[in-house]
Amino acid sequence: MKFNPITKELFTDEHELIKKLHCPFNVKWSELHGNEISRQCTKCNHSVINTKGLTDEFVLEMVKDNPNTCLRVGFNQSNIQISFNDI
Repeated sequence: MKFNPITKELFTDEHELIKKLHCPFNVKWSELHGNEISRQCTKCNHSVINTKGLTDEFVLEMVKDNPNTCLRVGFNQSNIQISFNDI
């Protein structure tokens, strides 16, 4: 996956937009309750899914099934490339 931290857009390696990330509450992962795969936000009551180790296809299908899916993307994940250019 490719992530642009300026636009906060997450793409597949084939340049398909997965989701534009936005949290109106700016909640940190450490403030959420749960495990390393999924945590619950007490502000909006949504689950937040950690994308670490997940495939592009899995994340894309998850977001297609539920566009309101909240995602965590870490800059140091082995499955994430940081890109500041147009993807």
